[in-house]
Amino acid sequence: MHFKTLFVTALLIFSLLLSLNCQKVEKVKQVEKLETEIEFNPIKEYRGSDDAHFEVYIKSNIGQPRARLNFFVDEVPQNPIELNDEGENLFTCNIPHQDKGTIVKYFLEITTATGTKIFFPKKAAEEAKFYTLVFKGEANKFLKLIHILLSIIPLILFVIATYFAFKHIKHGVSISKTLWLTVIAFLLFFIAVFPIGMIVEYQVYGNVWNGWPFGSDITHTKAFILFIYWLATLFLMKNSIFKKAEKNLVTDRVFAALVIIGTIITLALFVIPHENVRF
Repeated sequence: MHFKTLFVTALLIFSLLLSLNCQKVEKVKQVEKLETEIEFNPIKEYRGSDDAHFEVYIKSNIGQPRARLNFFVDEVPQNPIELNDEGENLFTCNIPHQDKGTIVKYFLEITTATGTKIFFPKKAAEEAKFYTLVFKGEANKFLKLIHILLSIIPLILFVIATYFAFKHIKHGVSISKTLWLTVIAFLLFFIAVFPIGMIVEYQVYGNVWNGWPFGSDITHTKAFILFIYWLATLFLMKNSIFKKAEKNLVTDRVFAALVIIGTIITLALFVIPHENVRF
């Protein structure tokens, strides 16, 4: 009964983390002195072979506004694009298609009939804060599904291992369940991140690894941190894993504590946004 309750709890925890990690569509609306009303949905990623399409609604009571999109491709400034007035307050433009993995930073500049300039994001001009658009390729659906499943299951197994780790510390229950749940979770995590994760990464972004020590991608870097932590933790119990007579490098109680700490770290790192974040 306790095991079923724990399993359901782990699923609920994962669902919560997943909902926190989902990319939300940002909708920006601004009114300038009751003269000009602007509504703009920034796009953060684009998949496909066509140009990336932008739309902004500008309703003005003081005359015809003008709008242009300023953008940088991999930090290189490009010629601004003037938005076309499509009628009914709709203005549009396209950013030329880029190779997968290309990062485009952009901001919208709107000039009202009275000469007032409005920026999206608001502090684009003063603080160089821009929106980020990433051109992506399409991942193989089967591989992507396996990657997601092999990322979910270890998280659940680590939580269950933590439950038995607490029981070991509090009641002296055998460390065996904690150990083998951790071993299985680690192996699944390894497969999800390296062979399969790298293939999916190449299909979507055109590279296999962009985290530490070669890049600044947080998703890859946090995966690397977790891999090293769990590998080191299991190494301390190598004699039990390979059924050797010698004592492990740490006591069972210390290992249980490391599993609890590691699970907390894993959950904490998991809630960091999953894509397109650099440190």
